[in-house]
Amino acid sequence: MRTSLRFTVAAIGLASCSVAFAKSPEALKPEQIVESSTSPYNIACISPSTLEQYIAHAVAGERTKLLAMMPVPCTNFPAGQRYKILSVRRTMIEIIQASSSSSSGMWVAIEAFQPPSPNR
Repeated sequence: MRTSLRFTVAAIGLASCSVAFAKSPEALKPEQIVESSTSPYNIACISPSTLEQYIAHAVAGERTKLLAMMPVPCTNFPAGQRYKILSVRRTMIEIIQASSSSSSGMWVAIEAFQPPSPNR
């Protein structure tokens, strides 16, 4: 019950997009370097539609379906890592490791990110 509630709360937060850093479309831009935050939203999926499907399962309380999506096509990613934004959509971004030169990344909810620490 507690795990299911945590998934549901995380998904509702993912769907609401309420983080101050990412409230305006201008806040996040392609090529920007961002840092993953410590949050329950650190889920990355291979496509925007897969991320939306993950969120829908979480909101519906479908824990078994969520777990079946891990570690492929979705996965957790650690907090405190730096990523480069490849693409920005209204509620999600496509990211790669900051040092990578890949042109294809994983899709994440904007709530999972914060401006990078000034001392990094």
